[in-house]
Amino acid sequence: MHPDIERILFTAEQIAARTRALGKRIAEDLAASAAKAGEDARAGEQAAAPAQSAAAQGGVPAQSAAAQGGVPAQNPAMPLAVCILKGSVPFFADLIRAIPLPLETEYIALSSYGAGTASSGAVHIGKDIEADVAGRDVLIVEDIVDSGRTLAFLCGHLAARRPRSVRVVTLLDKPSRRAVPFSPDYVGFAVDDVFVVGCGMDYAGRYRNLPYIGVLKPAVYGD
Repeated sequence: MHPDIERILFTAEQIAARTRALGKRIAEDLAASAAKAGEDARAGEQAAAPAQSAAAQGGVPAQSAAAQGGVPAQNPAMPLAVCILKGSVPFFADLIRAIPLPLETEYIALSSYGAGTASSGAVHIGKDIEADVAGRDVLIVEDIVDSGRTLAFLCGHLAARRPRSVRVVTLLDKPSRRAVPFSPDYVGFAVDDVFVVGCGMDYAGRYRNLPYIGVLKPAVYGD
């Protein structure tokens, strides 16, 4: 154990097992969402068919569902997994490998922490995603949900781009620290109000490479 760590909360083995379980559940939910989207698209085309036929009989060229603003009956767009840089990278890498479905990956950089231990409350986008999210299932992958401000901001930011769904999975959740109403869809572990590092989480850029999640000694970051 690293000398700056007070105690280990979750071992590498516990994290790996929980990540596999989350991946399985997320895959089931994404598959169900894709199936429903396909059914809805086919139903939309079937409903549009009589109107197109009537238009053709009246001398008006029939248009495709896409030209009329509808959705063609086709395979739904590939789900998009969004990694929040930098802390989520280790969890993200393990999680997407535990989801046995085709996925596109993207990365976004947000900041609400400086070198300290508390969020400033203001969220800034350092790097936005480039992929089109319209009509797609979006999975946001986070290392820890604390105040909830960052995730609430990001969900709203992406929802404005008309995705089919936006879900959030977090490795750790600190519900006692909420400053805004927010509940992630999938949670690895709930933790008390302690300062945690490891498995991507840091203090001033350090400890991200620890394979476990531990509580940092207050003497390390105390004034």
